[in-house]
Amino acid sequence: MVFVFSSSTKILSNTTEQRSKKGEKMHISDIFQISIAGMALIVSVYNCYALAESKRFERRPYVQGFRYLSISTNPPKLLPNIMSLKVINAPAKIINCSLVYKRDNETLFSIVDNDSVRLPLSDTEWTMELSQTDFQKINIGDLRILSVTYTEFDSYRKYSYLLEQKFDGFDWVPTKESGN
Repeated sequence: MVFVFSSSTKILSNTTEQRSKKGEKMHISDIFQISIAGMALIVSVYNCYALAESKRFERRPYVQGFRYLSISTNPPKLLPNIMSLKVINAPAKIINCSLVYKRDNETLFSIVDNDSVRLPLSDTEWTMELSQTDFQKINIGDLRILSVTYTEFDSYRKYSYLLEQKFDGFDWVPTKESGN
């Protein structure tokens, strides 16, 4: 620290270097300044980490499954044998996508879509369809489980999405939905 008196040319020096040459100990004010600088360094490193994490969530893809509604008919008609999927926010590389129909823990039907690339265009979705003859075998209380594992294009970080639905005789009612 340098102290300058108003009209005087006399400069008082109070630096740590000069005190250490004289054998003086550090003052409380020096310790306080060093601790402030250390805390500022810790806060700036944390802010860099938090910014990188928020950017990762801004550009990562999200995959979701929906009930399929046909708008080509008037009035629009719900088609329970079709599962609609959509990618949101960024392109996704689908590693594994499976749609499984179960009754009492026994697999009735399974539809698989692996190794594909999906783009997040506003009017774009893809579907997984069970044939009408197979759908006639579905009973009330049967489960439909959609499981998707996917990555970003420029990363090996894996994400997953799980949707479990129960058939109520007319429509699929969600019972569990999770993802990371």
